[in-house]
Amino acid sequence: MTHDLSRRAAPSRGTVCPLPVARCPLPVARCPLPVALHLKYPTSCYLPGKSLILTTHALEEAEALCDRVGMMTFGQMRTIGTPTELRLRFDQRYKLLVAIDGAQPQHESAVDAFVREVLPRAALVDAINGVRTYMVPKDGVSMSTVFSQIIGRREALHIKDWGLWHTTLEEVFLQIVRANTLEPRFIKQPDA
Repeated sequence: MTHDLSRRAAPSRGTVCPLPVARCPLPVARCPLPVALHLKYPTSCYLPGKSLILTTHALEEAEALCDRVGMMTFGQMRTIGTPTELRLRFDQRYKLLVAIDGAQPQHESAVDAFVREVLPRAALVDAINGVRTYMVPKDGVSMSTVFSQIIGRREALHIKDWGLWHTTLEEVFLQIVRANTLEPRFIKQPDA
């Protein structure tokens, strides 16, 4: 089934500055199919003094498309910077994901013991269908040791797949939201 997205998302043009501004009258989230919006003149944004403002909740796309990212909560800009700068500024942990083949309880407990042996400060944060997720503080972690240990014992522990990565922009945003959720104006004050 095809949809006439040119009709649904036809931009209305206005001028806020010398550069025309395009506003989509219908949120992309309401479109039933995945949508790619193409800019007609993307190079105009690279001229000195020109900017393109993109608002999105898709932070992977923001990281790929934007030179700078700003994050807002409760209508206020909380942080701004390049995607790399934001990830490094708020990055305090690695995420270790281990997928166990067969997902049997004895294999899961063996993997837990192994992770505690190699990374004593790792905390199990999620365990669903044989996929275990650990958060690991960055200080004191030797990547070469982690990689060699996992690769060396992968078959014995029935590890189907695994990965170790830095904080994503999505996690940065959630961290900012958590930090700003309990602002004094939102906390109910006791009656005097």
